[in-house]
Amino acid sequence: MIISDLKLKMSKSKILKIVLYGAESTGKTFLTKRLAEHYQTVWSEEFLRTYVDKKLVQGVCKDNENIVTYSEVEQIAKGQIQNEEKATKSANKFVFFDTNILMSQLYSVYYFGKSPEFLQKSANSRHYDLYLFLENDIPWEADFQRDGIETRNKLTIIFKNELSHRNLNFVSISGLGKQRFENCVKEIDTYFG
Repeated sequence: MIISDLKLKMSKSKILKIVLYGAESTGKTFLTKRLAEHYQTVWSEEFLRTYVDKKLVQGVCKDNENIVTYSEVEQIAKGQIQNEEKATKSANKFVFFDTNILMSQLYSVYYFGKSPEFLQKSANSRHYDLYLFLENDIPWEADFQRDGIETRNKLTIIFKNELSHRNLNFVSISGLGKQRFENCVKEIDTYFG
């Protein structure tokens, strides 16, 4: 999409919604927090991560094979949307999302081969102004909720292809450490400056 089209959309939206989007272990949470601090606004956390952390504390799941079942996907999607809506209400010009409902839908298809109709409709109907697509060019950091480098590589391709297929506004972000953050700021300031 060309920048003039983007600016027309921006004029219709009071709060500009920016999604940190990418496979696991690409720096989404870290960058989302940093960008919100930098632009003096709020951010929305990934509902799935919090949801799984609670299950772990409660002892409901003990290995990463059974962390989430398909029957939980719609509940997780609704929680993600609630997080996004709550953050948007408190935002100041920008709101940053650590993943979004589209990623929830793609994860559902990847892991379960399908996604609930509610999730598909939500992924198709919700608007975001810009996606910062985080390339998988940083070192892998393992944690209990992550599947591995091979999964990260597969999902990177799936996620990027989906952005292109849907013709969504996105820019690729690469770089290590401070440079990755600075690249995000540069792209945001260029698009919305």
